[in-house]
Amino acid sequence: MSDLLHITVGAAPQAGFNLTHELRLLKAGLLYADKVKLCSLSSAMAVTLPYLSILPDKEILELTQHAAKALNQNPETVEAFIQKYQQLQKKKHRTPQELILLQNIKKQFDKTRQEFGRVAENLIKEANAEGLFSAIQSGLVEIQSFDFQKDNAVEQYISMINDAVLSGETYPLLDDFTGNLVRLAIEAGKIVPLGTTITKAKQTGLSSGLFEKLPLLDEASVDEIIEVRKELDKPLTRFRSAIVNFSRQIEHEPWAKEFPYEVDQVFIEHVEPAVLDIDEAYKSNKFIVSLVKKFADKPLVLPSTSAIGFLLSQASNVPNVFTQSLSLVAGSAIIGLEAVEDWQKKKQEIEKNQLYFYYRVKKSLST
Repeated sequence: MSDLLHITVGAAPQAGFNLTHELRLLKAGLLYADKVKLCSLSSAMAVTLPYLSILPDKEILELTQHAAKALNQNPETVEAFIQKYQQLQKKKHRTPQELILLQNIKKQFDKTRQEFGRVAENLIKEANAEGLFSAIQSGLVEIQSFDFQKDNAVEQYISMINDAVLSGETYPLLDDFTGNLVRLAIEAGKIVPLGTTITKAKQTGLSSGLFEKLPLLDEASVDEIIEVRKELDKPLTRFRSAIVNFSRQIEHEPWAKEFPYEVDQVFIEHVEPAVLDIDEAYKSNKFIVSLVKKFADKPLVLPSTSAIGFLLSQASNVPNVFTQSLSLVAGSAIIGLEAVEDWQKKKQEIEKNQLYFYYRVKKSLST
């Protein structure tokens, strides 16, 4: 078993073909996990769209046949055309007229592929699915595939979600509809999840609920989320520890109706005050404030053993204005170094806060 934290996102289709819902959950998963599997019928369908522009002739014919049957547009005529085309392909000695006909059909196939490509491109834009391809290219996300040639795609989805819940090897992150399906299956005794799975589901449900409270999460692109996640790899370890501790205070499973209320309680009691403390600590730790304060309160003191101090002690022949300037520069350097050291120590203390990761993500998405 890998040490990587793996999340399985389960997102049921929403009204219309739009992936905003799936991407919201995916972005929450990407912020928290090392690897994410997106189990979504809409997403699985979306990733196949670019292949429409490179379909072989055989599959174009099959699509044409299915469309004719579905739309009830002279399926017999379409069937006769397909048979004629297949016969021409197999025939070894074709007449000039048959060669022309076959060539025209192939040209039509090329036009159809081009049209499929334009339709696919428009569908991807309208479905807000561009981020899905960015996620795949990052290597952090896997899209669960489905056999759409069968009529049981929904059953496939439910089975895969049940397997994820039962395996204990992944952290389930489920939308409300899918969580309700899991709840009903548990109540009916169809699945009995491991205790560790429920614990993991609480943690991902809590982290996702907290991320959804971040400003501009929906507007942030998948690329931006991935970049933020890469920058904050170390603070994430402490944040996960906080999530584990907070999740112990949550009594209900993520698919229970009480769960969102418990997430709100964690946010109000722990997260919001901590983020405020971090913000105030940063404001009070501005370098210039520390530097100015030292100039105002601390007299200029040069160590007698320092090279600069020795130089000044031997500088009887150096003009007075120059020695005063040199003293000022040297003192400023010493005071500045002390201020930097204090600032760095305070900064390290701030970054050790378990919710520093959440604070930084919030800041990154707000700018």
